[in-house]
Amino acid sequence: MKLLSVNLECILFFYICKEIYGNLLLIAIALAELEFCLMRGVRMRVIAFGAGEYGKLYCRYPDIEVTIVAVADNSEELIGKRLFEYDIISPADILLQKYDKVIITIENVNAAKSVEKQLNEMGISNVEVYDSIPVMSPKVQALYRVSEIIESRSILGSIAECGVYRGWTATYLNSYYPSRNLFLFDTFNGFDKKDTYLESEESIEWLSKRGNEYSIPIQSHYVLSKCKYPWNVTIQQGYVPDTFAGLENEMFAFVHLDMDLYKPQLSALRFFADRMSKGGMIFLHDYYRPDLPGTRKAVHEFSYEREFFLIPSAGSSHVALVLCNG
Repeated sequence: MKLLSVNLECILFFYICKEIYGNLLLIAIALAELEFCLMRGVRMRVIAFGAGEYGKLYCRYPDIEVTIVAVADNSEELIGKRLFEYDIISPADILLQKYDKVIITIENVNAAKSVEKQLNEMGISNVEVYDSIPVMSPKVQALYRVSEIIESRSILGSIAECGVYRGWTATYLNSYYPSRNLFLFDTFNGFDKKDTYLESEESIEWLSKRGNEYSIPIQSHYVLSKCKYPWNVTIQQGYVPDTFAGLENEMFAFVHLDMDLYKPQLSALRFFADRMSKGGMIFLHDYYRPDLPGTRKAVHEFSYEREFFLIPSAGSSHVALVLCNG
């Protein structure tokens, strides 16, 4: 009904131009406006290429501006099956679909580039590599709600993230806190061997499967290019806790810890705990993941040093840590 009312307004505008002004230019403008109004109610039809974990995340929480037509994949084992309510098709079957764009939903950078080349060789040029996390995902929604609390209560301090990767969370933090400094800590070169040797068998197994994706060097200026307010961002590239040097007098309102491993997570907890503003929060990613127990181990050890309580985040692996004396 909303689209219908907008269209009627456009038609009325066209009629007035024709009857009163008789101006061909105004009529042309009115027609263009009518076309725009009609298009506003049409979602972009996309095919998601990649039915792995990253593809599942994209399809579970699709953007409101798109309609997913199908999911494509190179795996013969997956073709013919379904991912949620979407059919998994072969790359060749993309040519049989009615779509506007192919979105590559593969986390590994090199694999995504390989698929992009594959599609271009098939004559498919309207391709985009997805490099974010869905705004409607529980993680992003939790970050947004927390930002509303911190901003509405005027809790003082900067924002920080440890474990930036490709800047997926950082871009949201930069957008949700437009007037605050954002400190980003990462090696931008994968995991440091000084940390991995302390990990459990579960983490070592996970690292052996996924570690190559996180060891691909990422240019820090690429992360900055994705931020809406890059002038607020300070890149602290290097090894945690070494990169905390010089920030001893900084206060923080919100900190996001996503380094996956026990040693850097514990080092970050110890550093930020003494620098959190009253009412500030520390978010710990992957707290509930059985294959990455390092974060829970770090929190457990930290509990012998400071008093705090944990708030689970529904639908995600996050917990919010709030210091009792904060």
